[in-house]
Amino acid sequence: MTYRVLPIYNGAMKTHEWIDHTSDVGLWVYGKDLQNLFKNAASAMFELVAKPLKNISQSHSRKMKVRLDTFDIEELLIRWLSELISLSDCKRLIFTKFEIQNLSDRHMSALITGQSRKYFTIETEIKAVTYHELKIQKKDHHYCAQIIFDV
Repeated sequence: MTYRVLPIYNGAMKTHEWIDHTSDVGLWVYGKDLQNLFKNAASAMFELVAKPLKNISQSHSRKMKVRLDTFDIEELLIRWLSELISLSDCKRLIFTKFEIQNLSDRHMSALITGQSRKYFTIETEIKAVTYHELKIQKKDHHYCAQIIFDV
């Protein structure tokens, strides 16, 4: 397996970069640890989904708790992003803040914050987070993951 080189811009680690993929949308996401990686993956996904119409007051925010259990870290990443898509669709929210409270190879809990879709322009509908070419890698003091979205 080849390792993705961590991109550094102006002395700061880049959180993600989009990659070309034939019919879907691909993403390399980076983090200083697994919690940061999961947070950056969620933020990048919603960056793809929606753009804010204007500054949104925190008084319009809705917080929710997410708890997930699975059999390995790759499955946990897929389940995390899939759960966010599902909650976004069901609750008609766009999530903008992700506080990973607990994360291990098989379990996680997080507090997520979202706002009504009326404050956003929907850019892309994600049908699913796929297992195609899924990779989570650790190198030195950071992590990276490749994720493909079915749009």
